Amino acid sequence: MVAVARVLDVYHRRVKGEWDSAVDPVRAEMGACFWSADATKAKKQLGFAPRNPEQTLRDTITYARQNHPMLKLQPVPRAKL
Repeated sequence: MVAVARVLDVYHRRVKGEWDSAVDPVRAEMGACFWSADATKAKKQLGFAPRNPEQTLRDTITYARQNHPMLKLQPVPRAKL
């Protein structure tokens, strides 16, 4: 797959004069690898206890809104009746 992507990349660059991300050899090489993450070793050796992803996301959004100037919530003006 990587070799085919290299050939297609050369064709797109030299013949067509453009770059096509769909045939990028680096992407093909990375796609041929098995990517995973496992916290087992961290749990055993460091006592790592992962948090609930939803709670982590909520906490991150709250922190960003409170501390990042561009994300601070502005009060919404009330409509006059």
